[in-house]
Amino acid sequence: MYFIPFIERKFKTKFSPEKITGVLKKTTSPAGWKIDVNKLFNFKIIEGEFSQNRFVIVTGGYALTYGSSSLLPIMKGKFDNSKGDGYTDITIVIHPFETGIIVLSLFYLLAFAGLYMCIHKGLASGIIVISIFLLSSYNMLIAKFNGEVRTYFSFMENEMNAFLE
Repeated sequence: MYFIPFIERKFKTKFSPEKITGVLKKTTSPAGWKIDVNKLFNFKIIEGEFSQNRFVIVTGGYALTYGSSSLLPIMKGKFDNSKGDGYTDITIVIHPFETGIIVLSLFYLLAFAGLYMCIHKGLASGIIVISIFLLSSYNMLIAKFNGEVRTYFSFMENEMNAFLE
């Protein structure tokens, strides 16, 4: 279980970035902004967007997850084979979208300011309400993150296991 919504993993493989990207493209749906009924009700759709040395993989529908204020985790990866040793380094990072974390941090900042004022003035009901907000929002974020991490790790084990050493 992770308490901070950020994970970075590094792998080494003898395969080229093009071959790895080809396999990932075959095992994911193309990323798209179109929202349909299948994306709304099937939260285990894995969509990917690929470039020459990078990829972004999203569960639950690209258009629903990869938004400017989403807190749902995404998996970003990059390939590096510039060392000349015949191996490709793969760096995979799983985290919520940055803008969503910034917006949530602003809410937390306001909540902590309110909590400070309630403690300073002795308002027990304010302390309870703000504490419930802080704890429940953090627990929901971490629970969703840990669930998605299991999905991403399962995907990596099933689809990328042949490449990793």
